[in-house]
Amino acid sequence: MRYSWILLVCMGCGGSTPAGTLIPTDDPGLEPLSWLAGSWLSVADDAQTEEHWSPPRAGTMLGMNRTVSGSRTTHYEFLMIEREGEEIVYTARPSGQAEASFRAGALTNLRIVFENPKHDFPKRITYEADGDDAFVAHLEGVEDGKPRTSEWRFERARVR
Repeated sequence: MRYSWILLVCMGCGGSTPAGTLIPTDDPGLEPLSWLAGSWLSVADDAQTEEHWSPPRAGTMLGMNRTVSGSRTTHYEFLMIEREGEEIVYTARPSGQAEASFRAGALTNLRIVFENPKHDFPKRITYEADGDDAFVAHLEGVEDGKPRTSEWRFERARVR
């Protein structure tokens, strides 16, 4: 009898949400970036790069990026887009490197550009939607004293 009461209490405390329920977005300042929310995959040669973004909520979007080559994780970073007053700031915490923040310049419903002119690479990060199921991430900067660019095309992915 005591165990069934504990089970009922535990089941009630967990709170359940029906599958397929939408997470609310309640941030008009970041709403133009809501297209970025979800899971994304970019495949190039033998490497797969995935990026996952939470919906805009309470002034933040949280993200994660991981590159896997073969059976090894070769790169990862934790990401955040947040409102700081009237500005939108992108902060990256990459594996093995110092944290870097970039301020948003141009923002439309399909494109955002983040910049940090004091950073080496990248100095500029652009996310641009390509329809409903893809986006392009474009990085520009200087590495070893030479201009460098990188580009990834991500497609919406299902996580299983």
